[in-house]
Amino acid sequence: MKNILTDNETIKQFNNTEFLTHIMQTGHLHQVATMKIIEEGIKVILKSKPELLQSYYKKQEELKNTNRVSIGFHIPTMIQVIEEIQTAFNLKYNN
Repeated sequence: MKNILTDNETIKQFNNTEFLTHIMQTGHLHQVATMKIIEEGIKVILKSKPELLQSYYKKQEELKNTNRVSIGFHIPTMIQVIEEIQTAFNLKYNN
């Protein structure tokens, strides 16, 4: 019997929604662990927000000076989305 959480072939077939849904439906402990990961991850990323933004803007300035374009992830947008998720998390769990 395959453990679907460690079966590499099954996991690779999931899209992101299916993957997270499966983990959340696997069991109560998986739900608790996933929510803790989200909660702590949000805290760590937002605590590093000033450094992340500073690094991002520095890199953008360097690219501008060399007439190159970055197709990397837009850090300010990522932080905005994380802040929105944090607000939703706090509303849900009254933090």
